[in-house]
Amino acid sequence: MYWTCLTPYRPRQSRSTRHDQQRTYLAAPVAHCAGFGGVLSARQKRPDLFILARCNQPENQEKLRIAGADKVINPYVITGRQMATQLLAPGVMEFLDVVVQRGDLELRLQELVVSVDSPLVGRTLGEMHIRTQTGVNVLAVRRNQRTFDANPGGDFQVAAGDALICLGTLEQLGKMAEIAKDGQRRLRLAR
Repeated sequence: MYWTCLTPYRPRQSRSTRHDQQRTYLAAPVAHCAGFGGVLSARQKRPDLFILARCNQPENQEKLRIAGADKVINPYVITGRQMATQLLAPGVMEFLDVVVQRGDLELRLQELVVSVDSPLVGRTLGEMHIRTQTGVNVLAVRRNQRTFDANPGGDFQVAAGDALICLGTLEQLGKMAEIAKDGQRRLRLAR
């Protein structure tokens, strides 16, 4: 994936050598005002670009969205939620920490996108016997990059372009990537 990171310390540092193929723009300024200009410029230059912005002040999150950011993340809100979860449900937080961050556990969370030529298209998860065939748990499905269907049942009908949020081992996720015909993720899982 090609992307650019803009920070006040390195305003023009690019992690991409081919800007024409750049798909993501990361705006992570220390000063909140520095992010608006970068987001506006990136959106004007490339309307198709996915723009991820960091914002420390909650009152500026909507402004960054209006400026053109697709997703705005407030690290303080995320940290606050993690701390509250740690206090209220420490086992859940420990499990998520192991799966998502440390990697001690064999399990991984992975998003797999269903290709048009996948045998999943037009069929239900139950018909495909996903859990039996791959060992993967489909935790959620994101359709049209907007709505989430959490904990889809066996009667959930899969469509091309659906993003399946899956939990499993690398081997299990690799099998699921093959069925979903998600070549990009299959290559990443093989590494």
